[in-house]
Parts: sequence; C-alpha cells; structure tokens
Amino acid sequence: MEKATIENMELGNLIFGHHDTNNLCEKYVIDRETFQGMFHKFLESIGFTIYGYTETDELCKKLNYEGLFENDVFLIRPYYWGDDEDEMAKPNFVYKPGNVEISWYKYALRDAYCSHDLTIEQFRTMLDECTKSME
Repeated sequence: MEKATIENMELGNLIFGHHDTNNLCEKYVIDRETFQGMFHKFLESIGFTIYGYTETDELCKKLNYEGLFENDVFLIRPYYWGDDEDEMAKPNFVYKPGNVEISWYKYALRDAYCSHDLTIEQFRTMLDECTKSME
C-alpha cells in the first residue's frame, strides 16, 4: 500500500466524500485491484452486500443501528450518506485485534483508505479471522 494523498483520491470522493483530507497522511491507499475481490467475497460469505448491509434475516437480528454490525473481532458500518460530521469520520470496517480501520467511498474498497500498511497475506489472515468469528 502507498501513503494516501489528495492526488491519489478519487475525484468524486474528494469533492463529495467524507474523508478528512487533513489526516490523509496517516492513512494508506488500498489497491482496489489487489484487495477488493477478496474483501467482496468475504462480505458475501458472511451474509453482507458489497455496500456493507446484511443479506440475511438472521444477521439483521444482530445489527445495532442503521446496518452497523459488530462482534468481538470486527465491525462493519455501511457508507454514511448524511451530514453528521462525527458519523462521517467513523470507519466502515474495523478489525479489533489489530486496530485496523478501513474507510471507503460508497461501497467496500472503492477509493479506500486503511490505518495500516497491510500486505496481502496480513489482509487475508485478518479476513480469515473475521470469518471464523461468525461461526
């Protein structure tokens, strides 16, 4: 992953998105080609759409508010479309054991930024642990 800058931010996200451009230097750009397919498969395998919403009634019973899902290992929050700045600043995905936070624009891993510089192996391991936590 490379360090995030305004130059590597998607134009729509820069203008209309919710990323704090003042703190971009503390984040890493997630390469969509490398990571998106794996993340989408993970979401679908645990019953979520690529937008971070649940696809199953069983999962709906576990949701807190407006699509937020959380267990002891991870949290998924769909992209926020409102104007509340505190809500905008919250990440869309959090892997709790590593304190890894990922934010995206509209759907999972579109113009996404991560709090950590993860290798593909680290990313895969993280998703495997998240999947196991759903069993």
